[in-house]
Amino acid sequence: MSVVDIDSEVSTIVQHIETVRVQKRERLRNLDFFCLDNSIRESTVGQLRSHTLQNKIDILHQVRKCGIKDIVVATFAHLTRVDDDFVEYLRKEKEDFSHFYSFSEVSEGFVKGTGIYNTEKVPVGLQKNKKYGLINTIFEVDLADSSCNWDKFT
Repeated sequence: MSVVDIDSEVSTIVQHIETVRVQKRERLRNLDFFCLDNSIRESTVGQLRSHTLQNKIDILHQVRKCGIKDIVVATFAHLTRVDDDFVEYLRKEKEDFSHFYSFSEVSEGFVKGTGIYNTEKVPVGLQKNKKYGLINTIFEVDLADSSCNWDKFT
């Protein structure tokens, strides 16, 4: 193979790579992507202290400055926590809840001795979603839970 043939082949490959790059950028430019902000939800790993209501309000304002509209606002538990107060605050402020999300367990636990999720009792997260008018729920399922009988739970 001559130097001219190699140069021609390299040129063809480089041209193809650039064409693919342009196509990829164009595809990304035209994507209608979904960005869900999770800044308000507290991480239980490594935190020094809990958020206050004012912390959550301040975080919401910062998230909105970024132009993000879909936001996780709560993770509920049996006890009243700052997330309950925050969602009440959002209601009083007459916020549009259509872009707010919350987390809920898929179940309140297992039917005793079966390894099958209890489907009779509504999880507290769903109960509070209904109470507060949150319509977007992200269900948490621990797929690595070896105590669940995955053959029966489908």
